[in-house]
Amino acid sequence: MRGQHCRARRRFVGLVRQAKPAILQLYPLDSHGDPIGQATAFFCNNSGFAFTNYHVIQGAANIAARSLSGTRYQFDGYYRVGDLDIAVLHFKAKHTPYIPITPSADVFEGEHIVVIGNPDGLSATVSDGILSAIRENGQFLQITAPISPGSSGSPVLDDKGQLIGVVVASREGEHNQNLNFAVSVTAIKSVAAKSDKMKLSPLPRTPPPSSTAKSLGSITTFRAASEEANRLSWAILAKLLARGRLDLARQVERVEENYVDLEDQAVNAGRLDLCDELASKELQYFQQLYDSLN
Repeated sequence: MRGQHCRARRRFVGLVRQAKPAILQLYPLDSHGDPIGQATAFFCNNSGFAFTNYHVIQGAANIAARSLSGTRYQFDGYYRVGDLDIAVLHFKAKHTPYIPITPSADVFEGEHIVVIGNPDGLSATVSDGILSAIRENGQFLQITAPISPGSSGSPVLDDKGQLIGVVVASREGEHNQNLNFAVSVTAIKSVAAKSDKMKLSPLPRTPPPSSTAKSLGSITTFRAASEEANRLSWAILAKLLARGRLDLARQVERVEENYVDLEDQAVNAGRLDLCDELASKELQYFQQLYDSLN
């Protein structure tokens, strides 16, 4: 029994390690290059095609994307999958790491599932749960893995590491815990198979639904401060690159990477007090820099 547990644990760690390079942190940008939200996407082939939610890109003038390794990708167009809240994005990139879509992936209620995404701006966060129900003739999956703002577009994987769905929604409210939903891979696999031939469109300029709007408000927690600092860093980089200041852009990236490394160390050490202090200093740095550029 103990040996089986160890093998299952190694398999779980292995599938997470294999899938993480395909995860993207997604930032829809307004016409000024400022982020208007953040979400998750993931590459589904090695030609720069990625899945996310359609509502994520509504109202955006452009999209910024970054991998866990820090690689940034240039947005090229999108394709909406029917009337589902799913969009296929294309980035100008080749040989991208990806999560393959396996047509033979079967799903069963009660099986263990894994979600990898960017909840509240915390990149490549791994959570797990079970597939609690299969709904609408297999088109939607109900899952118990925790879902937060920023998780939209996250891949849902089974114990074999196969893609079985894409996170689309969470039922909010104190009486609706663990009522989270994903579009099943069966509803999107045909689109993925012809992604290289699909006709891409420019971004829709319709405003996003009011339910997705979010006020930054008072920043009092580590997560909120980190998310706001991340938003500001993207806005700063967009402005610097537009002005041809590649030297300063690289410096900003190095500062951001240093803060992320320190915050990760603090999280791993269980030093939440230090996390708050670092996030506050990071936010203050980027806020002052952002104000100086305006």
